Amino acid sequence: MKAIDNNLGEQTAIVAGAFSTYLATGEVPAPYYPWRIAVILRRAKMPEVEKRFLAAWCQHFPSGNGVRYAQLLDRYRKMA
Repeated sequence: MKAIDNNLGEQTAIVAGAFSTYLATGEVPAPYYPWRIAVILRRAKMPEVEKRFLAAWCQHFPSGNGVRYAQLLDRYRKMA
């Protein structure tokens, strides 16, 4: 797991797969992977891409269960 923590390609592939599952089954994806994407984009100094990603994520999952979902929403609000 640690080997792919900072790999944007791997993280986006996981989120894409989880989102496809969500569309098919309604099972809400785990927030860990979108959080990692946001962190990677911030470290890469890509604030506009991070903002667009968070906007899209929060549009689909504005009130997911758990603290991490709230943190994703707060992160987006700070950028907006």
